[in-house]
Amino acid sequence: MKSDKDSATKGDISRLKKKVGGDFARLEKKVGDDISRLEKKVGDDISRLEKKVGDDISRLEKKIDVQKEEMLHEFKLAVEIIRYDLQGANHDAIEQLIPFCI
Repeated sequence: MKSDKDSATKGDISRLKKKVGGDFARLEKKVGDDISRLEKKVGDDISRLEKKVGDDISRLEKKIDVQKEEMLHEFKLAVEIIRYDLQGANHDAIEQLIPFCI
């Protein structure tokens, strides 16, 4: 015959199993939700960084293009100065063009 103590212990164990199982299920759900939120945040952060890097690259490319154009213009002016000089042009006129090449 089972004593009341044995029945109470088995009942306590059963209740504890249910409580622990419920607590574990809630924690699993909370951890899963936290992981999902973090994955979304990381994904959003990566997207923002990719866009920022893309924008930065575009700005740098434009800046490089402008600098290339400026350098090409300066080179063309230098070539013109050399042409004038080789043709025996007025040296005063050449000296006036030099600041535009610098």
